[in-house]
Order: sequence, then C-alpha cells, then structure tokens
Amino acid sequence: MQVVENSISYDWNTHLNLSAYYGYVMGKRVVRSLFPDDDANYAFLEVTFKL
Repeated sequence: MQVVENSISYDWNTHLNLSAYYGYVMGKRVVRSLFPDDDANYAFLEVTFKL
C-alpha cells in the first residue's frame, strides 16, 4: 500500500486558521476491502476560530 499526502495551514490572523488536506492511497486489496475501487481519495477543508 502506498499513501501520498499533502496539507497546508494558514493563520489568517490571531483568531482564524484555515487548513486543507488531501490524501491518495493506492492499496489494491486493502482499499478494495473497504471501498468499491483499488484506490481512494480523501480531502477536507477546516476553519478554526479561536476566542
């Protein structure tokens, strides 16, 4: 199984942070046991507000 990941985080100011993540897995049987294909993509965006 091979995994490629990338993420970035940016502090907009002292109260606001923006983050993004992308992952791609080439897992053949491992991924196929959980999903309908041999490969899988996963991504998310996150906004954090600190008081």
